[in-house]
Amino acid sequence: MKYFGKNLAETLIKLCLHYQDISINIQKMAITDQDPSEKWIQNLWKNARELLGINSSVEEVEDLIVDISQGSKKTLVATISPHMYKNKDKILKWGIDNNIQLKTKNFLTENDKLLAYSYYYYETFPEEKNMKAQMERECGVKLIEETFSTGVQVLLIDVNKLNKDYCDPAFAIKPASKNHIILHFGYTFGAQSSLIIKPLLMLFGSKARSMNIIGKAGGLVGNRTDILVTSNIFYDKTNELININHGGVDVEVLEKETKSNVHLCPMLNVAGTILQNNDLLHFYKNVQGCIGLEMEGYFFVREIESCIKHGILKKDFITRCFYYASDLPLDPNQNLAQESGNVSWDEGICSMNAIQRYIMKKFFQ
Repeated sequence: MKYFGKNLAETLIKLCLHYQDISINIQKMAITDQDPSEKWIQNLWKNARELLGINSSVEEVEDLIVDISQGSKKTLVATISPHMYKNKDKILKWGIDNNIQLKTKNFLTENDKLLAYSYYYYETFPEEKNMKAQMERECGVKLIEETFSTGVQVLLIDVNKLNKDYCDPAFAIKPASKNHIILHFGYTFGAQSSLIIKPLLMLFGSKARSMNIIGKAGGLVGNRTDILVTSNIFYDKTNELININHGGVDVEVLEKETKSNVHLCPMLNVAGTILQNNDLLHFYKNVQGCIGLEMEGYFFVREIESCIKHGILKKDFITRCFYYASDLPLDPNQNLAQESGNVSWDEGICSMNAIQRYIMKKFFQ
Protein backbone atom coordinates (compact mmCIF):
# COMPACT_ATOMS: atom_id res chain seq x y z
CA MET A 1 0.00 0.00 0.00
CA LYS A 2 2.89 2.34 0.78
CA TYR A 3 4.32 2.18 -2.73
CA PHE A 4 1.33 1.34 -4.94
CA GLY A 5 -1.40 3.28 -3.14
CA LYS A 6 -5.08 2.61 -3.68
CA ASN A 7 -4.53 0.43 -6.75
CA LEU A 8 -2.55 -2.22 -4.87
CA ALA A 9 -4.66 -5.24 -5.87
CA GLU A 10 -4.90 -4.24 -9.52
CA THR A 11 -1.16 -3.51 -9.67
CA LEU A 12 -0.22 -6.89 -8.15
CA ILE A 13 -2.44 -8.70 -10.67
CA LYS A 14 -0.83 -6.83 -13.58
CA LEU A 15 2.66 -7.60 -12.28
CA CYS A 16 1.86 -11.32 -11.99
CA LEU A 17 0.54 -11.42 -15.56
CA HIS A 18 3.74 -10.12 -17.11
CA TYR A 19 4.94 -13.49 -18.42
CA GLN A 20 6.57 -14.43 -15.10
CA ASP A 21 9.25 -11.78 -15.62
CA ILE A 22 8.36 -10.49 -12.18
CA SER A 23 7.98 -12.50 -9.01
CA ILE A 24 6.44 -11.24 -5.79
CA ASN A 25 7.50 -12.51 -2.38
CA ILE A 26 5.59 -11.22 0.65
CA GLN A 27 7.32 -11.87 3.96
CA LYS A 28 5.79 -11.41 7.39
CA MET A 29 7.81 -10.14 10.35
CA ALA A 30 10.85 -9.26 8.27
CA ILE A 31 11.50 -6.91 5.37
CA THR A 32 14.82 -6.93 3.57
CA ASP A 33 15.95 -3.89 1.62
CA GLN A 34 19.62 -4.57 1.12
CA ASP A 35 19.54 -4.40 -2.67
CA PRO A 36 21.34 -1.18 -3.76
CA SER A 37 19.06 -0.51 -6.73
CA GLU A 38 16.01 -0.91 -4.43
CA LYS A 39 17.32 1.73 -2.04
CA TRP A 40 18.38 3.93 -4.95
CA ILE A 41 14.93 3.93 -6.59
CA GLN A 42 13.06 4.43 -3.29
CA ASN A 43 15.23 7.45 -2.49
CA LEU A 44 14.72 8.80 -6.00
CA TRP A 45 10.91 8.74 -5.73
CA LYS A 46 11.11 10.26 -2.23
CA ASN A 47 13.08 13.20 -3.65
CA ALA A 48 10.76 13.48 -6.66
CA ARG A 49 7.75 13.76 -4.34
CA GLU A 50 9.47 16.49 -2.34
CA LEU A 51 10.40 18.37 -5.50
CA LEU A 52 6.85 18.24 -6.88
CA GLY A 53 5.24 18.87 -3.51
CA ILE A 54 3.09 15.73 -3.61
CA ASN A 55 2.54 12.84 -1.21
CA SER A 56 1.13 9.92 -3.18
CA SER A 57 2.11 6.97 -5.34
CA VAL A 58 3.20 7.35 -8.97
CA GLU A 59 -0.08 5.95 -10.26
CA GLU A 60 -2.09 8.50 -8.32
CA VAL A 61 -0.36 11.48 -9.98
CA GLU A 62 -2.50 11.57 -13.11
CA ASP A 63 -0.65 14.34 -14.94
CA LEU A 64 2.89 13.14 -14.21
CA ILE A 65 5.16 13.18 -17.30
CA VAL A 66 8.76 11.96 -17.04
CA ASP A 67 11.53 12.44 -19.60
CA ILE A 68 14.61 10.35 -18.75
CA SER A 69 18.08 11.25 -19.98
CA GLN A 70 21.66 10.09 -19.60
CA GLY A 71 24.78 12.04 -20.38
CA SER A 72 26.79 14.99 -19.13
CA LYS A 73 25.13 16.74 -16.18
CA LYS A 74 27.14 19.86 -16.93
CA THR A 75 25.91 19.99 -20.52
CA LEU A 76 22.27 19.69 -19.46
CA VAL A 77 22.46 22.23 -16.62
CA ALA A 78 24.24 24.67 -18.93
CA THR A 79 21.05 25.00 -20.98
CA ILE A 80 18.86 26.01 -18.01
CA SER A 81 21.18 27.63 -15.42
CA PRO A 82 19.56 30.98 -14.51
CA HIS A 83 22.73 32.35 -12.91
CA MET A 84 24.84 31.69 -16.00
CA TYR A 85 22.41 33.36 -18.39
CA LYS A 86 21.60 36.23 -16.03
CA ASN A 87 25.34 36.97 -15.88
CA LYS A 88 26.05 36.10 -19.52
CA ASP A 89 27.52 39.46 -20.54
CA LYS A 90 29.55 39.66 -17.34
CA ILE A 91 31.09 36.20 -17.83
CA LEU A 92 31.90 36.77 -21.50
CA LYS A 93 33.48 40.17 -20.74
CA TRP A 94 35.52 38.65 -17.90
CA GLY A 95 36.85 35.95 -20.20
CA ILE A 96 37.88 38.46 -22.88
CA ASP A 97 39.30 41.07 -20.48
CA ASN A 98 41.41 38.44 -18.70
CA ASN A 99 42.57 36.89 -21.97
CA ILE A 100 41.40 33.42 -20.95
CA GLN A 101 42.92 31.00 -23.46
CA LEU A 102 40.28 28.53 -24.57
CA LYS A 103 41.24 25.13 -25.91
CA THR A 104 38.12 25.10 -28.08
CA LYS A 105 38.74 27.09 -31.26
CA ASN A 106 35.42 26.93 -33.09
CA PHE A 107 32.04 27.57 -31.48
CA LEU A 108 28.62 26.90 -32.95
CA THR A 109 26.90 29.62 -30.92
CA GLU A 110 27.78 32.37 -28.49
CA ASN A 111 26.28 30.19 -25.75
CA ASP A 112 28.92 27.54 -26.43
CA LYS A 113 31.55 30.21 -25.79
CA LEU A 114 29.65 31.23 -22.64
CA LEU A 115 29.79 27.64 -21.39
CA ALA A 116 33.54 27.47 -22.10
CA TYR A 117 34.31 30.72 -20.28
CA SER A 118 31.94 29.88 -17.42
CA TYR A 119 34.05 26.86 -16.43
CA TYR A 120 37.05 29.11 -15.67
CA TYR A 121 34.84 31.88 -14.23
CA TYR A 122 33.19 29.67 -11.62
CA GLU A 123 36.51 28.01 -10.76
CA THR A 124 37.99 31.49 -10.16
CA PHE A 125 35.04 32.75 -8.12
CA PRO A 126 33.80 29.92 -5.86
CA GLU A 127 31.25 32.22 -4.18
CA GLU A 128 29.64 32.76 -7.60
CA LYS A 129 29.67 28.99 -8.12
CA ASN A 130 27.77 28.57 -4.85
CA MET A 131 25.26 31.25 -5.90
CA LYS A 132 24.81 29.45 -9.21
CA ALA A 133 24.01 26.17 -7.43
CA GLN A 134 21.61 27.96 -5.07
CA MET A 135 19.71 29.63 -7.93
CA GLU A 136 19.42 26.29 -9.73
CA ARG A 137 17.97 24.64 -6.61
CA GLU A 138 15.45 27.47 -6.28
CA CYS A 139 14.45 26.91 -9.91
CA GLY A 140 13.62 23.23 -9.44
CA VAL A 141 16.98 21.59 -10.15
CA LYS A 142 17.75 19.00 -7.48
CA LEU A 143 20.86 16.82 -7.32
CA ILE A 144 20.57 13.48 -5.51
CA GLU A 145 24.15 12.74 -4.49
CA GLU A 146 23.48 9.55 -2.49
CA THR A 147 24.10 6.62 -4.86
CA PHE A 148 23.56 3.64 -2.48
CA SER A 149 26.60 1.88 -3.97
CA THR A 150 25.29 2.16 -7.55
CA GLY A 151 27.73 4.98 -8.31
CA VAL A 152 24.98 6.80 -10.22
CA GLN A 153 23.91 10.29 -9.16
CA VAL A 154 20.54 11.63 -10.30
CA LEU A 155 19.49 15.13 -11.30
CA LEU A 156 15.78 15.87 -10.94
CA ILE A 157 14.31 18.90 -12.70
CA ASP A 158 10.83 20.28 -12.08
CA VAL A 159 10.15 21.93 -15.44
CA ASN A 160 7.42 24.15 -14.00
CA LYS A 161 9.91 25.82 -11.65
CA LEU A 162 12.53 26.63 -14.30
CA ASN A 163 13.22 30.29 -15.01
CA LYS A 164 11.82 30.91 -18.49
CA ASP A 165 13.62 34.25 -18.82
CA TYR A 166 17.13 32.88 -18.25
CA CYS A 167 17.87 29.79 -20.33
CA ASP A 168 19.44 28.87 -23.66
CA PRO A 169 17.71 31.04 -26.31
CA ALA A 170 17.59 28.08 -28.71
CA PHE A 171 14.37 26.90 -27.05
CA ALA A 172 11.47 28.15 -24.95
CA ILE A 173 10.71 26.34 -21.68
CA LYS A 174 7.21 24.91 -21.94
CA PRO A 175 6.10 22.31 -19.37
CA ALA A 176 4.18 19.36 -20.80
CA SER A 177 1.97 19.18 -17.68
CA LYS A 178 1.61 20.50 -14.14
CA ASN A 179 3.91 17.68 -12.99
CA HIS A 180 6.57 17.43 -15.68
CA ILE A 181 10.02 16.31 -14.57
CA ILE A 182 13.30 15.62 -16.35
CA LEU A 183 15.23 12.80 -14.69
CA HIS A 184 18.89 12.82 -15.64
CA PHE A 185 21.57 10.38 -14.51
CA GLY A 186 25.27 10.07 -15.21
CA TYR A 187 27.16 7.54 -17.25
CA THR A 188 26.81 3.84 -16.48
CA PHE A 189 29.02 0.96 -17.55
CA GLY A 190 27.89 -1.89 -19.78
CA ALA A 191 25.39 -4.28 -18.23
CA GLN A 192 25.07 -2.01 -15.17
CA SER A 193 22.71 0.03 -17.35
CA SER A 194 20.04 -2.67 -17.02
CA LEU A 195 20.19 -2.44 -13.22
CA ILE A 196 19.64 1.31 -13.43
CA ILE A 197 16.98 1.66 -16.13
CA LYS A 198 14.80 -1.31 -15.09
CA PRO A 199 13.68 0.05 -11.69
CA LEU A 200 13.14 3.48 -13.26
CA LEU A 201 10.80 2.05 -15.89
CA MET A 202 9.04 -0.11 -13.29
CA LEU A 203 8.53 2.92 -11.05
CA PHE A 204 7.22 5.39 -13.61
CA GLY A 205 5.64 3.00 -16.13
CA SER A 206 3.29 4.78 -18.53
CA LYS A 207 4.19 8.14 -16.94
CA ALA A 208 7.59 7.94 -18.67
CA ARG A 209 7.49 9.12 -22.28
CA SER A 210 11.12 9.19 -23.47
CA MET A 211 14.69 7.98 -22.90
CA ASN A 212 17.46 10.19 -24.25
CA ILE A 213 21.12 9.17 -24.37
CA ILE A 214 24.06 11.41 -25.24
CA GLY A 215 27.36 9.54 -25.18
CA LYS A 216 30.61 8.71 -26.94
CA ALA A 217 31.12 5.88 -29.40
CA GLY A 218 33.59 4.52 -31.92
CA GLY A 219 32.61 5.35 -35.48
CA LEU A 220 32.71 2.88 -38.38
CA VAL A 221 31.80 5.53 -40.95
CA GLY A 222 32.59 9.20 -41.48
CA ASN A 223 35.15 10.98 -39.34
CA ARG A 224 35.91 11.74 -35.73
CA THR A 225 33.50 14.27 -34.15
CA ASP A 226 30.63 13.11 -36.43
CA ILE A 227 27.26 12.44 -34.79
CA LEU A 228 25.87 8.88 -34.77
CA VAL A 229 22.13 8.38 -34.27
CA THR A 230 20.86 4.88 -33.54
CA SER A 231 17.97 3.24 -35.39
CA ASN A 232 18.70 -0.29 -34.04
CA ILE A 233 21.35 -1.93 -31.88
CA PHE A 234 23.07 -5.29 -32.48
CA TYR A 235 24.40 -7.25 -29.51
CA ASP A 236 27.72 -8.77 -30.56
CA LYS A 237 27.47 -11.83 -28.27
CA THR A 238 24.19 -13.12 -29.73
CA ASN A 239 23.70 -11.01 -32.88
CA GLU A 240 20.34 -10.01 -31.38
CA LEU A 241 18.81 -6.90 -32.95
CA ILE A 242 16.77 -4.43 -30.87
CA ASN A 243 14.59 -1.94 -32.72
CA ILE A 244 14.26 1.65 -31.52
CA ASN A 245 11.49 4.21 -31.90
CA HIS A 246 13.56 7.38 -32.17
CA GLY A 247 10.53 9.56 -32.81
CA GLY A 248 11.58 10.65 -36.26
CA VAL A 249 14.97 12.33 -35.88
CA ASP A 250 15.37 14.94 -38.64
CA VAL A 251 18.92 14.39 -39.89
CA GLU A 252 19.01 17.60 -41.94
CA VAL A 253 17.92 19.74 -38.99
CA LEU A 254 20.40 18.00 -36.68
CA GLU A 255 23.25 18.52 -39.16
CA LYS A 256 22.38 22.19 -39.43
CA GLU A 257 22.24 22.67 -35.67
CA THR A 258 25.36 20.65 -34.83
CA LYS A 259 27.41 21.74 -37.87
CA SER A 260 28.44 18.07 -38.04
CA ASN A 261 27.86 15.12 -40.33
CA VAL A 262 25.04 13.00 -38.91
CA HIS A 263 24.65 9.26 -39.59
CA LEU A 264 21.39 7.44 -38.78
CA CYS A 265 21.71 3.62 -38.88
CA PRO A 266 22.21 0.57 -36.59
CA MET A 267 24.91 0.51 -33.90
CA LEU A 268 26.88 -2.42 -32.50
CA ASN A 269 27.13 -3.06 -28.76
CA VAL A 270 30.43 -4.53 -27.54
CA ALA A 271 31.47 -5.55 -24.05
CA GLY A 272 34.73 -3.60 -24.22
CA THR A 273 37.38 -2.24 -26.53
CA ILE A 274 39.60 -5.26 -25.88
CA LEU A 275 37.13 -7.44 -27.80
CA GLN A 276 37.29 -5.34 -30.96
CA ASN A 277 38.86 -6.94 -34.02
CA ASN A 278 38.85 -5.94 -37.67
CA ASP A 279 36.96 -9.02 -38.89
CA LEU A 280 34.11 -8.38 -36.45
CA LEU A 281 33.96 -4.67 -37.21
CA HIS A 282 34.09 -5.15 -40.99
CA PHE A 283 31.27 -7.71 -40.77
CA TYR A 284 28.97 -5.42 -38.81
CA LYS A 285 29.88 -2.41 -40.95
CA ASN A 286 29.59 -3.99 -44.40
CA VAL A 287 27.03 -6.76 -43.82
CA GLN A 288 24.81 -5.40 -41.04
CA GLY A 289 25.19 -1.73 -41.92
CA CYS A 290 26.41 -0.55 -38.51
CA ILE A 291 27.79 2.99 -38.24
CA GLY A 292 29.53 2.62 -34.88
CA LEU A 293 30.03 0.66 -31.67
CA GLU A 294 28.93 1.52 -28.15
CA MET A 295 28.89 -0.20 -24.76
CA GLU A 296 25.72 0.74 -22.83
CA GLY A 297 22.84 1.61 -25.14
CA TYR A 298 21.84 -1.98 -25.88
CA PHE A 299 21.09 -2.69 -22.22
CA PHE A 300 18.83 0.36 -22.04
CA VAL A 301 16.87 -0.38 -25.20
CA ARG A 302 16.52 -4.07 -24.34
CA GLU A 303 14.73 -3.19 -21.10
CA ILE A 304 12.65 -0.55 -22.88
CA GLU A 305 11.56 -3.05 -25.55
CA SER A 306 10.63 -5.58 -22.86
CA CYS A 307 8.59 -3.00 -20.92
CA ILE A 308 6.72 -1.93 -24.05
CA LYS A 309 6.00 -5.58 -24.89
CA HIS A 310 4.62 -6.20 -21.41
CA GLY A 311 2.50 -3.06 -21.34
CA ILE A 312 4.54 -1.25 -18.69
CA LEU A 313 5.49 1.53 -21.11
CA LYS A 314 3.27 3.05 -23.76
CA LYS A 315 3.82 1.81 -27.31
CA ASP A 316 4.81 5.29 -28.49
CA PHE A 317 7.64 5.57 -25.94
CA ILE A 318 10.54 7.37 -27.65
CA THR A 319 14.21 6.36 -27.33
CA ARG A 320 16.80 8.78 -28.71
CA CYS A 321 20.42 7.55 -28.77
CA PHE A 322 22.97 10.14 -29.90
CA TYR A 323 26.71 9.50 -29.93
CA TYR A 324 29.73 11.70 -30.53
CA ALA A 325 32.29 9.75 -32.58
CA SER A 326 35.42 10.03 -30.44
CA ASP A 327 37.53 7.70 -32.61
CA LEU A 328 37.40 5.41 -35.65
CA PRO A 329 38.57 1.90 -34.63
CA LEU A 330 39.18 0.85 -38.25
CA ASP A 331 41.31 3.91 -38.99
CA PRO A 332 44.61 4.05 -37.05
CA ASN A 333 44.94 7.73 -37.98
CA GLN A 334 41.74 8.64 -36.09
CA ASN A 335 42.19 6.94 -32.74
CA LEU A 336 41.00 7.86 -29.25
CA ALA A 337 44.42 9.17 -28.22
CA GLN A 338 43.90 12.12 -30.56
CA GLU A 339 40.70 13.27 -28.89
CA SER A 340 42.33 15.64 -26.43
CA GLY A 341 43.97 17.49 -29.29
CA ASN A 342 40.83 19.33 -30.37
CA VAL A 343 38.23 19.01 -27.60
CA SER A 344 37.94 20.06 -23.98
CA TRP A 345 35.40 18.33 -21.77
CA ASP A 346 35.82 21.11 -19.20
CA GLU A 347 34.77 23.71 -21.76
CA GLY A 348 32.05 21.56 -23.27
CA ILE A 349 31.89 19.76 -26.63
CA CYS A 350 30.03 22.02 -29.05
CA SER A 351 28.35 19.23 -31.03
CA MET A 352 27.16 17.58 -27.81
CA ASN A 353 25.87 20.94 -26.60
CA ALA A 354 23.87 21.15 -29.83
CA ILE A 355 22.44 17.65 -29.31
CA GLN A 356 21.38 18.63 -25.79
CA ARG A 357 19.60 21.70 -27.14
CA TYR A 358 17.89 19.52 -29.76
CA ILE A 359 16.63 17.17 -27.05
CA MET A 360 15.45 20.04 -24.84
CA LYS A 361 13.39 21.34 -27.76
CA LYS A 362 11.71 17.94 -27.98
CA PHE A 363 10.93 18.03 -24.25
CA PHE A 364 9.25 21.42 -24.60
CA GLN A 365 7.37 21.01 -27.89
